[in-house]
Amino acid sequence: MRRYSICLLVLLTIFTICVVPTVTATVPPPDGRVTATVNAFRASLASANPSSEASQDRPRFTEGDIVQSLDLPALTTAIESPIVMEMTLAEQPLSPGSVLVAASGTTMVDAGTKGLTPAQKARYDKALALVWDKKPEAARTLLNEFLVDFPTSNLTPNALYWLGETYYSQKRYSLAILTFKDVMRRFPVHSKASDAALKIGYSYEQLGDTQNARLVFKNLLKTYPDSNSAELARTKLKQFEG
Repeated sequence: MRRYSICLLVLLTIFTICVVPTVTATVPPPDGRVTATVNAFRASLASANPSSEASQDRPRFTEGDIVQSLDLPALTTAIESPIVMEMTLAEQPLSPGSVLVAASGTTMVDAGTKGLTPAQKARYDKALALVWDKKPEAARTLLNEFLVDFPTSNLTPNALYWLGETYYSQKRYSLAILTFKDVMRRFPVHSKASDAALKIGYSYEQLGDTQNARLVFKNLLKTYPDSNSAELARTKLKQFEG
């Protein structure tokens, strides 16, 4: 009996030394995909629990934050025409001390209809009629076509200004600012430049950026003091102060 017990003990020892490590060694490590799935599940549980540490670390977004995140000119202009995409190159945020394009006391000019061909005048009038009929999408199409076909026309500054108005009428203020700034950059002494400056200020105000709105109106008074837009800008500044 004792000899049988000793033999059994020896067999168990051999089994433990030789067989068990082999079985253990053949067990595959956890699949990386399984680990990732488990981690993702843990993360989802943490986010679902308002009291969890992961949930407390997440930033809170207000409705205003979401609206601002969606109002990205770079994304919007990507689906617009080449004319509008070019305008983004002129867009620079205003900062204290910045000035409008034209020099102080600029004399406004307007080339009028001199040198216009009948085709130019007819196409411009057709686009403008759509603006007055409150059809901004259709008007914008014709205005963009006009700007492409007649880049040096006497009516190009006007067409570009009314292009900005189509955005403004749809409350697409970021694109309106881009377009009106392009009017000022390309045609700083045209009569539409002061109107464009005024609408830039209005657009900033509508976006809730009163600091830039004030700055635009003040610079308008310095740059185009004798324009009709200057009086409207002065009225706005008084409203801000009141």
